[in-house]
Amino acid sequence: MNYKGTIIEESLDNTEVLKGLKILKTDVEPITEEHKTPWLKQWTLHRFEIPEAEAGDLAQKLSKVIDVSHISSWYADFRNDKKHYIIFRDKVFHVDRGDKAQYDEVWRYGLTLGIPEYQLPTYQDLPKDVLARFLNEANKSTYANKDAPKVDSSRLKSEDYHFEKDGLIYHDTYFGGRDFIGEEIVYQDEKPAWGANYYGFVLDESVGEKEVYDFLRKALMQEFESLIPVRGPAKFIAGEWEYRFSVDGDLARFTGQEEISLKGKVIYRCFVHGGFIQ
Repeated sequence: MNYKGTIIEESLDNTEVLKGLKILKTDVEPITEEHKTPWLKQWTLHRFEIPEAEAGDLAQKLSKVIDVSHISSWYADFRNDKKHYIIFRDKVFHVDRGDKAQYDEVWRYGLTLGIPEYQLPTYQDLPKDVLARFLNEANKSTYANKDAPKVDSSRLKSEDYHFEKDGLIYHDTYFGGRDFIGEEIVYQDEKPAWGANYYGFVLDESVGEKEVYDFLRKALMQEFESLIPVRGPAKFIAGEWEYRFSVDGDLARFTGQEEISLKGKVIYRCFVHGGFIQ
């Protein structure tokens, strides 16, 4: 099973190790106080994938080039569904993702190097990239898909959808029709790991509920990469209809708002917020 992870280019004192890696995506983040690296102007994050047979060799190579020239050290990591490589300078941990004691050992070691607690991986950690891919598929397999079947109500008068894949479970429960309120929960190992709450409503009484939510489903089915996959794309237009979604934060903690306009007039709005559960 292939491993996936992210390497911060600035964390390496020799970037030769990046050559030959299958880079899936590169993002650049401006430095903030939370990064704890004031000597830098940015982090260059390379998301990559590597075959299981090559993972151990990469871990050893990374352990020789992790930068330790500053007060706070760095680490690199990559994982699959069962195992997790966590690499410090001259030390490699290969942990079982189901073993809290192994993560506790990594956590204690990282603290001795001056790495902030909130930056260290933990047993409860659900990788954002794993969650993003799962949510994208779960969303398009439930409410957004007009052909998706509902499941039995989990609460009195609720409407419910359920989706499972690769050890993760998604459950969506909502109430109402024209105006609605609901909640999505993602379970990891049958424990709540992430969730979102939402409240949506039609603003124009002259517009039919069915046509509003038929268009909403079309918008939510669109593929996109620019935003976190909790609702739809930043913008989607079909004829006189227009969908917009804006969000602050990331999957760890976010707030967002979506709107639908018809002929330039906002006729629907929905507020959403959520993040990781611990």
